[in-house]
Amino acid sequence: MNLYVIASDRRERSNLSWIASSSLSLLLAMTVLFVSQIANAENYPAFAVIELFTSEGCSSCPPADDVAIELRQRAQKERLPVYILDFHVDYWNYLGWTDRFSKPEYSQRQRYYASKNHQSGVYTPQAIVNGGKDFIASRQSLLDQAVAESLKQPAKGAIQLQITEEDGEWILSYELFNVTAEDVLQIAVVEDHLQSNVARGENAGRILPHVNVVRLFQSVFDPEASGRVSLAIEPDWKKENLSVIAFLQNSKDFSHSAARAIQFP
Repeated sequence: MNLYVIASDRRERSNLSWIASSSLSLLLAMTVLFVSQIANAENYPAFAVIELFTSEGCSSCPPADDVAIELRQRAQKERLPVYILDFHVDYWNYLGWTDRFSKPEYSQRQRYYASKNHQSGVYTPQAIVNGGKDFIASRQSLLDQAVAESLKQPAKGAIQLQITEEDGEWILSYELFNVTAEDVLQIAVVEDHLQSNVARGENAGRILPHVNVVRLFQSVFDPEASGRVSLAIEPDWKKENLSVIAFLQNSKDFSHSAARAIQFP
């Protein structure tokens, strides 16, 4: 791997696992105050969007996927509004294994973040929470801390979603609360319960499970308060494992002001 790949520390993840389990548990009572019916613009529900930049061709990435899977399981159990997006980058494909989930636009999205943060380059595995804080994605304690901080802060807006099938086409209808002129509506179709049998490269011989792999990512610039978007769903994607994660992102500072997820019917 080159300069920008940072190896994860499995021993640290094991030693801090009890911290991860307890820290999110302590948030539950507090989060209930936010996760309720949308009442007014001053008390929108808190959330945490984790963008995980990873690759099946990177030997440092599997521990980050493990951390993401564990986080998702804990968040589901405690009904916390934590949304994970697994972006697979393509710049490690030359190492001998082509990641079938990778797309160049996901690598470019990561580069946008690096440019905004005045970083000299990109690396995997990287986690970015709510468009701001970033760190090595396999560091479970850092991820839990960032999620905890995000869930303490009420959102600035909110999103309501509905998915319908019309004449063989999947349509996402959305309603946005407190949207601004600088907001971009980011829409990700993610597929869960995916795994790959890696035959070559740095992870040769391994079976790699993933959580919420981003299959489709599209942006609605200058969105209206409500609208409809067509979703180009491929026939080999399993509908029962598909969901949409949508969030409002500021086009200038990349911060997130609202987020919501919905499963396919």
